[in-house]
Amino acid sequence: MSSSAANSPRQPGLWPSDLSAADVVAGMKEYGQLQTDPQGRLYWVEFRPEEGGRSVICRESAQGIETLTPESYNVRSRVHEYGGTSWCLLDNRLAFVNNQDQQLYLQWFDPVGAHSVGEACDSADATGATKRLTNYPGYRFLEPIWQPSHDRLIAICEDHSGAEVINTLVAIGLDSGEMKTLHQGHDFYAYPTLSDDGDQLAFIAWDHPDQPWTRTKLYHGNLSDAGEFDNFSCIAAGDQSLTQPLFDVDNQLLAVSDLKNDWKIYRYLAGFSDKAQNPEPAATTPALISQTGGECATAGWQCGLRHHAITTPGLVSVSFERGVGRLWLTDRAGNASEIATTFNHFRHLHGRGNKLYAVALSESTTSAVIEIDLARAETRIVAGGQQPLDAGNLSQPQHFSYALNSNEQAHGFFYPPANAACSSDQQLPPLVIFIHGGPSGATYPVLNMRLQYWTQRGFAVADLNYRGSTGYGREYRMRLQGSWGVTDVEDVDAAIDYLAEQQLIDGDKVFIRGNSAGGYTSLACLVASDRFRAGASLYGVSDPLTLTRNTHKFESRYLDWLIGDPVTESHRYQLRAPLHHADKIRCPVIFFQGSEDKVVLPEQTTQMADQLRRNGIETELHLFPDEQHGFRKAENNITVLERELAFYQRYLG
Repeated sequence: MSSSAANSPRQPGLWPSDLSAADVVAGMKEYGQLQTDPQGRLYWVEFRPEEGGRSVICRESAQGIETLTPESYNVRSRVHEYGGTSWCLLDNRLAFVNNQDQQLYLQWFDPVGAHSVGEACDSADATGATKRLTNYPGYRFLEPIWQPSHDRLIAICEDHSGAEVINTLVAIGLDSGEMKTLHQGHDFYAYPTLSDDGDQLAFIAWDHPDQPWTRTKLYHGNLSDAGEFDNFSCIAAGDQSLTQPLFDVDNQLLAVSDLKNDWKIYRYLAGFSDKAQNPEPAATTPALISQTGGECATAGWQCGLRHHAITTPGLVSVSFERGVGRLWLTDRAGNASEIATTFNHFRHLHGRGNKLYAVALSESTTSAVIEIDLARAETRIVAGGQQPLDAGNLSQPQHFSYALNSNEQAHGFFYPPANAACSSDQQLPPLVIFIHGGPSGATYPVLNMRLQYWTQRGFAVADLNYRGSTGYGREYRMRLQGSWGVTDVEDVDAAIDYLAEQQLIDGDKVFIRGNSAGGYTSLACLVASDRFRAGASLYGVSDPLTLTRNTHKFESRYLDWLIGDPVTESHRYQLRAPLHHADKIRCPVIFFQGSEDKVVLPEQTTQMADQLRRNGIETELHLFPDEQHGFRKAENNITVLERELAFYQRYLG
């Protein structure tokens, strides 16, 4: 996109740009949850901000890209509040979780693709017909998988009908919709995975106060003819984070573990080819499969993420090093070769035969669904993958590491201002610091249109992976234990010093923003320092102790790990709560909050904003009555960008 007239104001932070907030939101379309049918046709879930944040199932066919989901449905699970895989293919049907009631539905469709979209009806025969499978008010479902031999779904169930939320692994009959429990007793379940023959089942489980990226267990069992577990056992546990189990073509059970610091792929069960002679798979010492550097997974905020897949030529896996993702094909002899090198981030891997499908991103392209023909070494973009900015208007990420003490360092990506019409401006730019959510999440050097919105206007951006972020090994990830609100704040402060010393920014014009846990870090930084011109909190935490009492089950004990026991160490919560130290904040703050947020309740944000106003601090609060934790609707995301930009520009000086 080109810039406006050259005689417009040229002060950094006020540069003119044709990149509107609407353009940014148009580039926010996301893809995921890839599957293929027996004919090799590709299906995926597409998130559409322009349709009120609706998610739909799409398919590629000879007629182009078809939308399978009827207009009255939204394919989204809210188990753990963050959801994950919310559908699966059957034969000429698919099963999906509907956002409105969280029940499972069946949809019939024409396998040829002539009539794929239909309205809800009670007929099980009409092409495109959709009807509800489960009828359990107060229950939610996640990660359904089809077991053809018993004509049933296996899924995670989250029961909200009683005083306590209960998670179980269940089986659901496709003829009756009746549910029976396969496993219970753990606080959380994820990744139910069947072997190709349907005779083995593996899954991940964990309990409070752990999170899936701190400590989990890997379970395995055979399924009897009656569909019950047989020879069921926990085959891996201890001080490790296990995730993404997967059976290969030889019935070997693979899983990702950080057993030796980095998340790598290991073999946990040796396969068997002759059931008559070897009726049971043999447990083995975990054998390292992935030989590439970096980590083979990301933090499991959502369930069903896949960073490795089985194909005919071999195992395909992702490795992340300093945020950069590389895709590797490892053949049966153990030889690894890099593929799809034009992209630097991959997720939702799915293999079928010689084909590998994935969601891929790069520094210059939006999210894309890609197909890789491994036999021909050819990559094809199926959907997405636009290049919305030309080279002169695209800010490229520059990785930087900076020292914190004698033996530690933190990481981030620096984005200089980029606007072709204003590139000759020699003034040092103001800085906007981006703090990712989680806090055990990460940021990656891929095209982020929200970030480009700022660099187009003359701001520099520092997108930080402070200590505690994923992608740098277990030791780095665990660095936040007991120190949230301290370690991350130190890292932000050191990053500003480093960039100012390098003469990359104007150290007197610094702004900070963050969403969710990133909002907490942003507010904590404003409490700790008066070096900021202004800050923004998007559905951010302001009172951690209140959060432990009122938030949802998935994160209700996370703060025990991040800060300490809320009963015996309540003083830590008092010291680290921005709400209780609002008098130390001296700069303007803008807040954005969804009124239906079940993670960070809106009362936290309104209390924080009210306290700042009472202290005489310039404050804006924008409540969105139709949003939850994270904004999904296009018009709301546009409002956030425009209001936040205008707010910062008032305080450039």
